Amino acid sequence: MTNTSPANWKVLFGSIVFPVYDKPLLAWLIQQEFTATLEMLDTTFEPQHYAFAIANNSKLRAPLNIAILDATQSTWWKDVIARYLGTRIN
Repeated sequence: MTNTSPANWKVLFGSIVFPVYDKPLLAWLIQQEFTATLEMLDTTFEPQHYAFAIANNSKLRAPLNIAILDATQSTWWKDVIARYLGTRIN
């Protein structure tokens, strides 16, 4: 995304204007620039998942899977999510 202005990615619904975009990026942007004017709702229109493409026979598959699991189950990960997305996960 080259311009993070909500005017560039808004949906008009009657007289209500609300931005619709990738949830983690939108949460971070609201926290950084729009806390006084926008609120993040807990609504998902189309879930998006992220992945790493690795060959089936790659020696990196197991170490990468373990590293991702270790990171996403750590206190560090929870702190990062809270810091950038404003949400504490358990």
